[in-house]
Amino acid sequence: MTVKRRRPKPIRPWLPLLAALLMVLGLSSATATVAYGQDDTRQAVQQTLTWTAGDDITKYSSAPTTAVAGKATIVFENSTATGNTMGMPHTLTFDVSDPEYNNDVPLNILANPSDDSGGKHTAEVTLSPGRYRYHCTIPGHGQMQGILVVTDGGGARTPPRPRSRRRSRARRTRTARTSGWPPSACPPPTRARAWTGSSSPKAMGRSSRTPPR
Repeated sequence: MTVKRRRPKPIRPWLPLLAALLMVLGLSSATATVAYGQDDTRQAVQQTLTWTAGDDITKYSSAPTTAVAGKATIVFENSTATGNTMGMPHTLTFDVSDPEYNNDVPLNILANPSDDSGGKHTAEVTLSPGRYRYHCTIPGHGQMQGILVVTDGGGARTPPRPRSRRRSRARRTRTARTSGWPPSACPPPTRARAWTGSSSPKAMGRSSRTPPR
């Protein structure tokens, strides 16, 4: 009995190249997925708005002037680190009684260097487009106030309106009539009569007559 041995199949040279290509594509897609996730994380990070106060009872030491609508972290610090050396309390209060300003954030934070948080407090809020008036409610601190302007953050401009074809055609027609082009819009030129003599026939007739005696 004769046993036939099978010959091993030759290794195709393009298989390793295909495997390497698939690995590269897989790594690229994974990197793109990670980068996309990082971008989403950056966009999801809330904005932080910080107010500080110190010994001055006429103004806040620092305060933001603008913000973007959406979720925000409010930080109010009135501590020795922000210049409060007398232990004076201050508040950060959003005015919700004046109809001229936004009244959807009833924020009221009381801070002093000797409280449990060391004078630093935070609050999570959601801001709407418009203006917020904030002030300190401690008696005698009425000058500590300001306005926070909140924008929608879109920034998209309305695209320019395309011109109508009828309007452009009418404009071209008026221009052509005014400038005398095309020739079809202009009256035909008047042909001048050619005279062979130096004088007109009437003049020649008058000159041939004999003057009266």
